[in-house]
Amino acid sequence: MIFPVKFRITEHKKKECKFQAIEFKKYWQPSEKYFYKGLLKIYSKAKIPSRLICYLNSSPYSMDDFEKGCISVSYKFKTPDKVKRVVAHELAHFLFRQAYTKYSLKVGYSETQLEDLKEILTVLHKPVLGLDDKGYKVHAKQRTQALKLWSKYHNLEKVISGLFKNKI
Repeated sequence: MIFPVKFRITEHKKKECKFQAIEFKKYWQPSEKYFYKGLLKIYSKAKIPSRLICYLNSSPYSMDDFEKGCISVSYKFKTPDKVKRVVAHELAHFLFRQAYTKYSLKVGYSETQLEDLKEILTVLHKPVLGLDDKGYKVHAKQRTQALKLWSKYHNLEKVISGLFKNKI
């Protein structure tokens, strides 16, 4: 289960962020198990942590921190669909780091390429979770290739190695 925690923000944003924490829980928790199940279809070698902390931050950016066991989501995402998409996106990065980093390095990816790869792979949220994760324009070609590989194999390691063979 993801637990929103207190914020480290300026005083003038506290009231709005407290409201967002309530909204966040209301949007995420009813569908949390559905998203976990879907993410594990993609990241099948990963395990959902029994307690993963989700910080709400006051920046426009969301991020994962595998070393600290947390994700951080911008409080600016205020609709149910956006909350679900962003949390699933950041959780996917966390699961990738947990279960596929070593494999990807073994295939031949560099540490820098891993950052691109984890962004490319979120395109798989569309067919599995029904979430439209648009990604960065710089990854458009690779995301299309990842979808093709996924539809052929339904296996993330084959997608990762196939992307590498095609010089992501």
